[in-house]
Amino acid sequence: MMRWEFTPYNIEKWNKSNERLLFVAAEPNGEQPNGGYYDMGAWFRTAKPENKYYNNKQFFARCEIILSGLSNDMAKNIFDNFRLMDLKATSGTEKSNRNVVEDYVNNNFDEVIKYFNSTEEDFGLFPHIVVLLGDTAQSVFKRCIKEKLTSNPNLKFVGMPHPSHTVAYDALTKASRNIRQHLNPITSKTTDKWIYCKDDHDVWRKI
Repeated sequence: MMRWEFTPYNIEKWNKSNERLLFVAAEPNGEQPNGGYYDMGAWFRTAKPENKYYNNKQFFARCEIILSGLSNDMAKNIFDNFRLMDLKATSGTEKSNRNVVEDYVNNNFDEVIKYFNSTEEDFGLFPHIVVLLGDTAQSVFKRCIKEKLTSNPNLKFVGMPHPSHTVAYDALTKASRNIRQHLNPITSKTTDKWIYCKDDHDVWRKI
């Protein structure tokens, strides 16, 4: 089974950034990635209108919306300080199994934790903000990883739906504009996560 890589969109600018944004999902979906890249960094770098975002425009667009809400500088490429990783680096199914993802994290802990505390520029430095995408990633992060990161009180985290989840763009845009006020330091017991409701676009709950 192929193991995916999760390089930053632009590793040079990632390392230099004062605010590195790490999106964390549960696992890649399927053995045949759109575009043929087993690297999410390469996928985002090459997904373009002319190749129809490898037939996954919704995933790209929803990540872009969340990034736009977090970005402090709309003049630059908002992906420059972006990285997306999956807690489980081997492919899964359309709906992730929390126990399988958690077992992978526990059995490959040094590999996984490096995305959160790296001091190696070749790999990519540690993030400043962690966005947990989907219930499985949120649960496994809190159970297995969070307490190992509390020595860095400047690290902040928040929960959002997975970009493949059917969420209306206007609702996600509105929620993402408010995302900064829901960031919490990693030393907090809980953080906020946005819940998509068709009739109310401002529902936030605790993880």
